[in-house]
Amino acid sequence: MSTAVYAVHAARWAQQNNSQWLREIFRELCGRWSTKTPQLCEDGWHVVYSTMAKQWEREQAELLAASWHGRFQAWRIGAAAWTSSLGNWSRRHPLATSCGAGTASFAAGDVIVTKVVQQREVDWRQTSLMSLFGLSWIGLLQHCLYGKIFPKLVQASALSGWSSVVAQVAGDQGLYMPFIYLPAFYAAKEVAGPSGRDLGLDGTMPLAMRKYCDNLASDVKMIYGYWIPVQVFNFVAVPIASRVPYICAASFIWSVSFNASMASTGLS
Repeated sequence: MSTAVYAVHAARWAQQNNSQWLREIFRELCGRWSTKTPQLCEDGWHVVYSTMAKQWEREQAELLAASWHGRFQAWRIGAAAWTSSLGNWSRRHPLATSCGAGTASFAAGDVIVTKVVQQREVDWRQTSLMSLFGLSWIGLLQHCLYGKIFPKLVQASALSGWSSVVAQVAGDQGLYMPFIYLPAFYAAKEVAGPSGRDLGLDGTMPLAMRKYCDNLASDVKMIYGYWIPVQVFNFVAVPIASRVPYICAASFIWSVSFNASMASTGLS
């Protein structure tokens, strides 16, 4: 332990105990530690304590930086600061956060399914169109749905507690997901895929609706098994401004698993 550390502890003891001999010890240590500022060591009771504390902090930081524990602590502090900064920015710009999260989740999901599940080269036309779907539908529309419409409906209905949660989950899973989201998803998937390039919009939409109708029962089972717990937590614990980013993170997992299921059954 360095002289600066001993000097800091001596200063604490001297201040707490009002001891003359501790003051003398501190004066001696202070004089050894710094020859450039002897006037500050003239009276140990009136030392510049912060100067020595900073020296001690620098020495401890150097020791920590040389160890794996110190590197982990530095990474943890940096990550916490970055996360806090990102959270503050997302609260100030909820719409931009929603659009960015929706675009990123669908773009990354499409690339992962194409490369890992289907094991083929990335179709950048398809990825771009699915990213556009994520931006417009997931980012814009669901921002309005989960951040504006649902809260206003709950407020207007005077529901509270678990009754409001049940009502929101029922509306989301009973109406929106099976009868609005799924048709839109199938349509976007077919338009972005090879059939959209070959058949055009007029030939693609009937094909998309046929696949949607054929798979509605099995898709609803998957939706309820995954999205009901996700949405219960969403409406119970997630702040309104953070709902769409949370949904986008859950949608990324859903998109990868749902597209993988479609690919395994030859529907992609």
